[in-house]
Amino acid sequence: MATITERNGRFTIRVRIQGAPTATKTFTRRSDAERWGRKVQAELESGLWVPEKMPVPTLRHAVQEYRRTVGAKLRGAPYYERHWDAYEALPWAAKAIDKVTPHDLATWRDHLLDRGLSAATVRKDITLLSCVFTYAVKQRQWIDRNPTSLIAWPKPAAGRTRVVSNEEMSYLLASAGKSKAAWMRPTIVLLARSAMRRGELFSLRRCDVNLEARVAHLSMTKNGSARDVPLCPESVEALRQLLSLIPEAEDACLLPLNSAVYISVRFIATVKRARAMYLADCQAGGVEPEAAFCVDLPLHALRHTAATFWASSGQLGVHQLQAITGHKNLSMLNRYTHLSASQLAQKLQVIAQSR
Repeated sequence: MATITERNGRFTIRVRIQGAPTATKTFTRRSDAERWGRKVQAELESGLWVPEKMPVPTLRHAVQEYRRTVGAKLRGAPYYERHWDAYEALPWAAKAIDKVTPHDLATWRDHLLDRGLSAATVRKDITLLSCVFTYAVKQRQWIDRNPTSLIAWPKPAAGRTRVVSNEEMSYLLASAGKSKAAWMRPTIVLLARSAMRRGELFSLRRCDVNLEARVAHLSMTKNGSARDVPLCPESVEALRQLLSLIPEAEDACLLPLNSAVYISVRFIATVKRARAMYLADCQAGGVEPEAAFCVDLPLHALRHTAATFWASSGQLGVHQLQAITGHKNLSMLNRYTHLSASQLAQKLQVIAQSR
């Protein structure tokens, strides 16, 4: 019996006869697949069929095909370009993909770690290359098994929970106020209260913001679905300031940038300036500066700060927090819920006293 499946304009035919191995081949035309299927079925039934030795491409060829047919359609396609280039330049990229060994992958993994890359970054590199091998297994039948499953992946570090303290925030805002980028200060306020991600803020346009309803509509988020972000008064004021800096066109982007990465670049500069301002004030006041003040403070810390701020209020339930942050998985909020334990204890006391 022959079955044909179509994917990405190619037709894969499988011929199965009881007691005989399954014959599989992919064609660009359905008629060719049907013709080959009839021929192979007759040979299988007569016991004359000999499996064809299919040529196996190099890893470089596999990466190029995956990059063209699948990678180009991914939401993060522009950010993956450098990864594809790096994979094609691997010392063993000229090997046939079925000859790539776990040793090759383990050596590459160790090289990345020796360069000082974090475990999380290396895991992302392995994950993306693993997608190519999975494609080779499931879509093209070039290999039987994904070799990345045979190596030890770097253990992920504990989730970051760094938040911006009130004093750090005051210095960050003062520093941002001195920036040539007028959008930096309201951006910090907005991210520290709305819990939006960098990419979500970057995608916002004027038509997505409703100041009267106090809602910002995100048509695409990290988890792949649209959502509406509720805005507190501080967020509304920050958005009002950002809107005053852009053209009146409804489709005008909220931030005048070509890439979301530039938000992080400007934030890093803002943090460095804030640290310098803090050290100058400590020296002038004869105070010993805190070693961790405005140190190890990535842009994503503002999202943690927002989630922590609202969780610590003790007035919002987990589902309400989820509506603010956009987490689909409630377990992702666990790192914040412990912060409101004291408020929960107070509520328990009130309940106990009323009984």
